[in-house]
Amino acid sequence: MVGHRVLHIAFSDDWAACERFGEYDVATRNTLYEVAGFVHATTLSALASVLHGPYADASIPLVPAVIDEESLADEGIEVV
Repeated sequence: MVGHRVLHIAFSDDWAACERFGEYDVATRNTLYEVAGFVHATTLSALASVLHGPYADASIPLVPAVIDEESLADEGIEVV
């Protein structure tokens, strides 16, 4: 899937902190990357099921972060 883009759903306050501190350490809702070992992401076609499933009860605004798989591959990061 190199060259495709996937989406990571972030809470707006987590994303704002990322912009302030220069790094984003959240894997998914209530789980840090250090614990999960990967970042959860979805495709555009599956986005609705993520928003209406795990994030359906979110009371904080959400931010879709676009992840470019080619850029990750260039850094040696595998996308599965």
